[in-house]
Amino acid sequence: MSSALNTGTNASSLLAALKTKTSAEVKSAPVEQEFQQYKSAKSAVRFVTHAGLRLTFTNFQFLTQSPDAIDYLDSEIARGLQGVTKGGILATSDLDPMQSMRKQARAELLAELEQEAKDEAEGLSKNMGATQNKAQISPASTKTVVSR
Repeated sequence: MSSALNTGTNASSLLAALKTKTSAEVKSAPVEQEFQQYKSAKSAVRFVTHAGLRLTFTNFQFLTQSPDAIDYLDSEIARGLQGVTKGGILATSDLDPMQSMRKQARAELLAELEQEAKDEAEGLSKNMGATQNKAQISPASTKTVVSR
């Protein structure tokens, strides 16, 4: 990250500070709940289990923590239910778009800082390369400006 180099801070110390802050945020963060996701081919679908539990898919998905609902849908999918598939397990932070974007940005930043710290440890620096100045700079006077 070029800002670490511009501020005079090395990547190793910046990475250590960021990891410390991250671990402190994890300790103070609320406990995340996990939901089983099921996806539907239709935007809205309703199932009724054998026990009378209603399962409503909205916006092409259904999220649940209920073991009864999970067992019912898993058994129906195993029997060949068409149009419904089992998705992954989602945490509450995955459901909030802003939190998921923050997680992604933090992960990218940590990866970039780790690479920069590794390069510093190996003695490598960012080489910005050399460019040729192709423009000819000459002093201008009013005569040359007017004549053009």
